[in-house]
Amino acid sequence: YIGALSVSFFALFGYLSSRAIPMSAASAPNIKFRWQPYRQTKHTLSISKADPVIFKATLAISWFWFLGAAYLTQFPNFTQHYLNGSESAV
Repeated sequence: YIGALSVSFFALFGYLSSRAIPMSAASAPNIKFRWQPYRQTKHTLSISKADPVIFKATLAISWFWFLGAAYLTQFPNFTQHYLNGSESAV
C-alpha cells in the first residue's frame, strides 16, 4: 500500500504544481502543424544538417535509443542462458 499511496501522492502533487504554472501567449501562433510525418522528418533533418553540432547530437541521441532497444530485446535471452531464469523474470 505504501508504494501505491506514494505514487498517487506524487501524481497529485505534480498535477497541482502544474496548475500553478501561469498562462502565457503562444510564441509563434502562425505556425501550422502538418500531418505529413515523412515530409516533416525530412524537413527537420535538413534543418539539423545545417548545423554540424546539432546534427551530431541528433545522431548521438538516435544511436543511444537504438542501442538501448537492442540491449532490451536481448534481456530475455541473457536471463535464460546465463542466469538460468525464464523470460517471464525480465
